[in-house]
Amino acid sequence: MTTQDPIQFVNAAIITLNYNNDPQSKREADSFLQKFQSTPGAWSVSHHLLLHSNDIAVQFVTANILYHKTKYDWRGLDLETRRGLLLSFFELVKKKSGQPSLSVVFNRICLTLSAAIARSTSDLLSQVLESLFSDAQNDEGKLVLLEVLSNLVEEVNSAVMTLKELTENKRAMQNFMERIVLLVKQIVTESERGQNANTRSLVEKSLIVLCHWVKFGIPLSFVSEGSQGKSLLEYVFDFVNPNGPYIPSIEILLQLFAKPARFEKASALLNKPSFDQGGSGDSFFLYVVDRVLRLRPMWQGMKDDDQFTKGLVRLGIGVGEGNLTALLHSNNNWDVKLKYLAFLVELTASANDKGTEMCINFWSCAEESVRSCDVSQKQTLFPVFNELIQVLLRRIEWKDEFEDEEEEESLYSLRTHSRGFFSGMTQFFGIELYIQSLFTQLQSCPGIEHWKQAEAIIMVTGCLSATANVDELTKPGVNEVIQKIIEIIFKFPNHPKFHSAAALFIGNLGGWFNKNPNELGKAITYLVQLFHSSDVESRSTSVESFKNLCEMCGELMSSNLETLIQAAESAFPLFGINDRAALMEGLVNVVVYLNPSQVTSAMYRIIGPVLARIDQLVKVGTREASQSVKPELSLLSKAFELPDNDQEIQTVDIPLEMILPILNSLLAVWHSETEVMKLLCDLFKIAINGVDRKQFIGNNHLIDLLNNIAKLYSSYHQDFCIDLIQNAIDTGVKIQKETELVMIFEAVSSTTFSILSSNRSHVSLIGSFFSLCNSMIKKNPICLRSPSISIAVQLSIACFGINGKQSFYL
Repeated sequence: MTTQDPIQFVNAAIITLNYNNDPQSKREADSFLQKFQSTPGAWSVSHHLLLHSNDIAVQFVTANILYHKTKYDWRGLDLETRRGLLLSFFELVKKKSGQPSLSVVFNRICLTLSAAIARSTSDLLSQVLESLFSDAQNDEGKLVLLEVLSNLVEEVNSAVMTLKELTENKRAMQNFMERIVLLVKQIVTESERGQNANTRSLVEKSLIVLCHWVKFGIPLSFVSEGSQGKSLLEYVFDFVNPNGPYIPSIEILLQLFAKPARFEKASALLNKPSFDQGGSGDSFFLYVVDRVLRLRPMWQGMKDDDQFTKGLVRLGIGVGEGNLTALLHSNNNWDVKLKYLAFLVELTASANDKGTEMCINFWSCAEESVRSCDVSQKQTLFPVFNELIQVLLRRIEWKDEFEDEEEEESLYSLRTHSRGFFSGMTQFFGIELYIQSLFTQLQSCPGIEHWKQAEAIIMVTGCLSATANVDELTKPGVNEVIQKIIEIIFKFPNHPKFHSAAALFIGNLGGWFNKNPNELGKAITYLVQLFHSSDVESRSTSVESFKNLCEMCGELMSSNLETLIQAAESAFPLFGINDRAALMEGLVNVVVYLNPSQVTSAMYRIIGPVLARIDQLVKVGTREASQSVKPELSLLSKAFELPDNDQEIQTVDIPLEMILPILNSLLAVWHSETEVMKLLCDLFKIAINGVDRKQFIGNNHLIDLLNNIAKLYSSYHQDFCIDLIQNAIDTGVKIQKETELVMIFEAVSSTTFSILSSNRSHVSLIGSFFSLCNSMIKKNPICLRSPSISIAVQLSIACFGINGKQSFYL
């Protein structure tokens, strides 16, 4: 049947695919049609069914087959075949046009025609477009032309062809740009005069075409040309209304005026004559701004229309962002530009959360651009940004309840975007201009019923203070205001969201507390109280802020370390691993300022809860406990890491005799758990490098440790064991344990020889072993007398092809 009657067979397969309820039959039909699409006969069969079938599903599927064949097989056809197919496409377009019930089929055939000419020669492309323009004398012909033009840009951009062919095709298309503008203008002019019965569909389609072709490269001068009456640009602006085709119109305007240029290099539409009839002759940019401002009353009456509001937000913000230079750096016409900025503030206030995020992105760009403004310009712009802060304060307020998770996540996202904007404010305007206003507003929020407003104010104040330098924060006027804000925080009724924001604010004031040391104790007491909050977020933010203050004010806090450690010990069981790490890291930053005689006992107090937790898990000894011990080992590692306070401070010296027994017990219990052993070896490496070497003198701590690791290596062949031993060579030599190091080296060499004799695929093991050999020879030369050197040389020769570089150096 396939060879005798392919048309009927394809028709039956499409009917089955679309109307048969049997899944197996549908799968078989789909599989057949996919294979059929790749055959040469698909061209003629699809054409026949499109001409003669009355079933819309059959027509759409065959039109789709033609499109895919054109997209992927057109390049393999000769010129005559292409011309013949183009004629058949024209025949199909004419047959299907003007029939509303077949619009989806008509659109697909036009798409096929676009795909065909996009992949043809530039001459053929030009010929087809000339023919389509010649036929566009009535609505039917215009609709065909517009449909083809609307797809052509994307089809050319996606076509697989040589760079030369692509360039020639785009050059050929550029020759039609002015005619396309004239066509669109003719259609919209006729619509204004009421000369066309199919006005709305043609106008909307023509604007979609214009949008694609403006993106392709139609210049602004073509669209704004108005020497013989109203320009096309004015028509596009006029269409931005709730009853007009505002969606494509806004997209056109965004393509023209919102190019992705930023800051000083932003495009400024200056010194171009205005084509606004009766206009003042000001710069073209001011004409554009004026046209957007004319939309303001319309927008105010349509705020409930989400789609229209979203479009106006994109247009207003886009014009501003694309022309920051003209908007913020020219001293002319400030009255108009300030009105425009005020309108953008209104848009920021009324948009949904996602729209407000887009607005904030613009304002952040504006902040950067303001950087290069002079003092008078900044003073002129300050009221706009101040009003913007008031708008955003209202937008970022928490809600008592959210309708769903999406609404809550949207507000979280908006607040995150806002933080970056607020943080930038002090860089360009300074904190002094804002903080008094924020303090005044905070004073009007005394009770728990005002917690949402108070929390938003504290959040913004925290963002502003985070980027202000100490000199700004301690200026007369600012210093006193910060002190008063802190007093309000301490007295504010208990609400977790408020105190979470307040904790972050206090954590950013480390430099300020160094200049106001009498205020630090109260702040620490406040944060410590939040350690015991029932709210997880409040606990986490209080710990993070505590750590920040320890880093900035460690010397001031060292006199009260005992109190701080007691507070940490009582709160430690309440915290997750990340908060415990932050708490311990903070305390270590205070310990480094103690007298040397106090450091050991203080550090043991700090790491004591971690060691107790590890000891407890070791006694349990289960597989589950081994998973729980891993973060504890990572946490303990942090105690050996020296804080960087940019000054000469003593080394943190962990008491090894107190911790080695617990850590060695890990080897006995979980020696077969690779991840635990790797973390343990990493911890040992940090400890060997971090503690005072005197702790290894007069005892066998180091050698016992390395012997245990050598045994672990003998059993489980892990390269991290070798890395630990190599890391310890320098310390071993310094404490005069050269002979013992050679014995450990001999044990590792023997194990390695045994492993690699049977299997040389351990590439990482080979590299680690040869690295150990090199370090041992350089730092402990007496190993050259050891028989293990001959083993190392044999392995070097045997493994040269696997790890030639390390073998060669050995």
